[in-house]
Amino acid sequence: FFFLALVQCFVWLGNGTWAMYGQQWFTSNVFNGDNSKGATAEEHEAYAQGVKAFGTGGQIRSAVQLVVSLALLAVLIYTHSPQKFLYAPLLYMGALFTFLASFAVGHGAGAFAIACFTISILPELGCFAIPYGLVAKWNKEAENEGKTVSTALQMSLLNCCMTVGQQVSTLSLTLFETSLTLQHSLTAIFIVAGVAYASAGTGALFLKDGSVRQPVAE
Repeated sequence: FFFLALVQCFVWLGNGTWAMYGQQWFTSNVFNGDNSKGATAEEHEAYAQGVKAFGTGGQIRSAVQLVVSLALLAVLIYTHSPQKFLYAPLLYMGALFTFLASFAVGHGAGAFAIACFTISILPELGCFAIPYGLVAKWNKEAENEGKTVSTALQMSLLNCCMTVGQQVSTLSLTLFETSLTLQHSLTAIFIVAGVAYASAGTGALFLKDGSVRQPVAE
């Protein structure tokens, strides 16, 4: 369980980076905008374009989230393949597009930035469904073996991983900004997020998938 919790912390480091700094990345790194008092008119206009692109990306992301959530639910219900082999690709996709956001998105590349932002929802969708299902399966198996388990406690600990990952993301960006510009700091934190997703994906492959065995009748 604690290995799964560690994987979740890495996942939420990536999720938190996109959630907290996605708009800043659009306005600063993608459109090279600035809304500070001393900014030029062109920088203010670029900032507005970044905000608009972020809003458009958020709408597309929500639509993709709905479709992929339904597809993920169907796969979990109607297939019996190991869930870790479903979780890991979602995390690797998040890592790939987060790295692309760091290295490949140039100034003004709004469409490509929106695509990266949209696909980055995949790890979040996976982490809200698969880990909790794994814990339920593990604990059901343990109960059938006569062991004492605390499913509610473990579920709440998984929820705490959200806070841990997001706080690490916040602290990391703060440290970067002590010696780097905002643009370079955002690039650095997105690289960290990509590494976190990739590490989580690799860790997910080593999770015990679990299979519920029925108790043997006396």
